Amino acid sequence: MNFLKFYLWGNMLTLTEIKPDFVYRNDKVVAAIIDIDIFNELIEKFEDEEDIAYLKEARNKTMDYRKFGEYLTERENV
Repeated sequence: MNFLKFYLWGNMLTLTEIKPDFVYRNDKVVAAIIDIDIFNELIEKFEDEEDIAYLKEARNKTMDYRKFGEYLTERENV
């Protein structure tokens, strides 16, 4: 069984064919083995999506600012 994977590279949409090997136990698929490069790419994509979600959430939060002098006073007392 082959899977087709689409991903965006710059402004170009490219296509890669993923050919996993399956591990069977009692005639059921229990695992799939994929190429390490594809695995690393998937991990990077998940991390990028987590970063984007964090940034979107951070943009919606209100920011409290303090004067630079207050920061320096606090820093000297530490």
